[in-house]
Amino acid sequence: MFNHSPKRDATRHASRAVEHFAICTILVVLGKALNFVLFCLSSASFRQRLLMQTKQGILRKSTRYSSVATHM
Repeated sequence: MFNHSPKRDATRHASRAVEHFAICTILVVLGKALNFVLFCLSSASFRQRLLMQTKQGILRKSTRYSSVATHM
């Protein structure tokens, strides 16, 4: 009457575990992205530091590439 096999149950259990892991991973990524947006919206000092660090990073990259080009 019941068609239960240990192999089928193990496969079903593994499949559910993968689904749960994927859902948890998506929720973690969404939570981190939402935190970033909320920090940007709520904190002027966070926005200022972010802009300053972004500009410094862009300047560092541009000087790195220009120094490589002049040494060739």
